[in-house]
Amino acid sequence: MDEPTRRRATALLGLVAWAWVPLGLTGLSAPPGLVALPVAAVVVAGAVGFGALLLRLLGAWARLDRERWVWAALLGLGVTGSAMASLAGVDRFSTGTAVVVVAAGLVALVAHGRALVGDLRRPPAAGGAGDSARWGAGWYALLAPAAALVVVRAAAPPSFYDALVYHLGLPMQFAARGGSFVTPHDHYTAMPLLAELAASPALLMGGPEAHGAVYALEWLLLVVAVGVFVRRALPTAPAGSAGAAGFVCASMPLAVFLPSATKPDLLAALWALLALRAVVGVGAPAAASRGAWARVGAAAAGFGCATKTTFLLWLVPVGVVAVAVAWRARRSLVDPTPPATTQGALLSSLGAVVGPGVVGLAFGAWPYVRNAVRLGDPLYPFGPWRGDDGPAWLDHTRALLAGDARPVRDLDALLALPGQLAFGRDPTSNEALGLVVVTGLPLLLLHRATLRALAPALVVAALTLLPWGATHALPRYDPFLWLALGVAGGLGLAHARAGGRAGTGIVAAAAVLAGVQWHWNLAVDDSLLRGPGQLLTQRRTRAEFLAGALELAPAYAFVGEHARGGCVFLATGDARIAYLEVPALVSEVYTRPLLDVLLAEASSAPAVVERLRALGATHVVLGRSARARLQRRGWSGGDEAVWQALPAALGAPLYKDEDAAVFALSPSSPASATCNVGVALGAGPSSTR
Repeated sequence: MDEPTRRRATALLGLVAWAWVPLGLTGLSAPPGLVALPVAAVVVAGAVGFGALLLRLLGAWARLDRERWVWAALLGLGVTGSAMASLAGVDRFSTGTAVVVVAAGLVALVAHGRALVGDLRRPPAAGGAGDSARWGAGWYALLAPAAALVVVRAAAPPSFYDALVYHLGLPMQFAARGGSFVTPHDHYTAMPLLAELAASPALLMGGPEAHGAVYALEWLLLVVAVGVFVRRALPTAPAGSAGAAGFVCASMPLAVFLPSATKPDLLAALWALLALRAVVGVGAPAAASRGAWARVGAAAAGFGCATKTTFLLWLVPVGVVAVAVAWRARRSLVDPTPPATTQGALLSSLGAVVGPGVVGLAFGAWPYVRNAVRLGDPLYPFGPWRGDDGPAWLDHTRALLAGDARPVRDLDALLALPGQLAFGRDPTSNEALGLVVVTGLPLLLLHRATLRALAPALVVAALTLLPWGATHALPRYDPFLWLALGVAGGLGLAHARAGGRAGTGIVAAAAVLAGVQWHWNLAVDDSLLRGPGQLLTQRRTRAEFLAGALELAPAYAFVGEHARGGCVFLATGDARIAYLEVPALVSEVYTRPLLDVLLAEASSAPAVVERLRALGATHVVLGRSARARLQRRGWSGGDEAVWQALPAALGAPLYKDEDAAVFALSPSSPASATCNVGVALGAGPSSTR
């Protein structure tokens, strides 16, 4: 068996082993949600096709070799999310349109089939970071427990609070309505939602578990992409560095938790990694490839801004380093033509990086244009313009920063930063880098050549510290920082492994620390994710699990079964709208909730009911502790007498349990399939579809 065939066989066996680990943890019986993985895989395969087309459009396809497939997968997720956002904006968000989008991507993938087969058959380049198949396979084998955690968590319905509020909740509302919407009563509707919409075809075709499985596959893509980044961007790194860097980055409690909680930060990290790869690419000797990499980097930055608003903070640091790298590469080239002046070289370098900004705008501006048109504030809810008469989001952020989320602004905070990154601030959170980075990172300082090769990524990470410190200063909020530190830690471990017996001991210690981290993940995730283990071992039904994760789930299930074609008003004081399969008048508590507006402006309970009818509501879900929830967040909750009289004004409940009751309304005018979310009722800027 030749070496390329042996490598492919090893990779295939590794994938089979990873697939069997979660089944073994559940008694060799497939968990209910595991059937969603093939649906997610088809969605990602379609994304690869879209990404290949985009690379051709950007002029980068022919400039790259086999690494283009990794970046195609990533860019294709951006294209898929953008396509679904466009469809949602014109009220064509449905299972049928999702099938069309995915099918188009698969057709594009088939059209690139010959290139795919050719790249797979091409033997890998000798030397560099990918030269040790044995050690590379060893590092990836160590990741099997982390892969098991991620895949098993993805097999359960998403249950983390943020997912219930909007990562899953809003795509489900879009599906119920057939389109997107923005309301000033729920600032999550104004968030960039590229990650959620990129996974939405899986939601529409396979349900919530398939939606979560896309995030698990993004974790796998992170493992591969980190390895490719090290091989291509750091070719002088020691053998086995690609696997070591992938091991460190993907084994972090942060990286294991993000796909489990269906957070968009994992996709933002992938955009950050591609941006770093592009920064290195604009310093390549071939002038033609520099422009292609600049355009790819601009696309990554644009998709990043459409994924997380905080990505706007990283545009200047990445752009500055990209210009510096491009300028240095131009001045260091041996060119037979007369050398350009320093000023000319700098202007040319600026043009090579600034010019592709149009590409970034094309892919990243849509959430901000939407907010400007519908809410009058492109950066809502993070901008300086307040969209309601309650506490501004910026005020809330400043309050957090003044307390336990203090920014990095003084000496003691800087000294505490390593511990904060490694262990986190909150013992109930998994948003930390963990222990393995601490093992590998100091060792890299002894190897100057590798450190110099990684310098662009480390400089970008250093420059992002200041804007990152002005936010919540959580590790996941700065993907450039945690990725650069993770890669550096992996390179340090690779150097240690190459150092003989002592280095092997350090690697063994890192493996032990990784085991500690995964135990950490098991313990904390089980609490944060509402104990999915019992569902996956089939000791609890799906309905029982959801009822434990979301107290309103039984009421939502009743509404989904009995209120098809209607619209529900949630008088619950609770923003967790996931698993509600009919349109809803949604609101949350950081901006003034619609419930608070109705209670404050109506003179009586019957007046509240009339306002609801005018908004097109056909049903009301009334939570037992709704008013108390509003008051805990600083809202008045309206007049006590009005609240007490509301159940009687709504009539006899159709459904009631200890947490909520469901009432039916007869609308004063024929209601459409969607509620009138555009009525602001004096609470701020109006929103239109």
